[in-house]
Amino acid sequence: MMSKIGIILSLMACTFTFAEDKPADQARPYYIPVYVPQPKYPRRAQMRGKQGYAVIAVTVTTSGAVRDPVLVEEFPEGWRFGRAALKAAKKLKYNPRVIDGQVQESTGVIYKFTFNLR
Repeated sequence: MMSKIGIILSLMACTFTFAEDKPADQARPYYIPVYVPQPKYPRRAQMRGKQGYAVIAVTVTTSGAVRDPVLVEEFPEGWRFGRAALKAAKKLKYNPRVIDGQVQESTGVIYKFTFNLR
């Protein structure tokens, strides 16, 4: 059985967003979180050696917090990777987008939580 630290260290993540139909000088191709919480590895998946991922869409508020997390994709389905990622996504933190000196809310920010047993 894998140690808790080993599981935490093996969780990997990446983030990106769509350009949202903004001019090239205003669109940011991706957002880099300043804080990424580690989701709890689903117990049944861990016990059976299952690995997977979950893709979550969030809105980044003007304070850098996230709201309205939505599960976009989960693989494999039925192993609760999406549920664990949704819980963790609520705690993500970003630097908010600033355009012309004004802090803007960003919708459609995508974050992928990857669950690996290494």
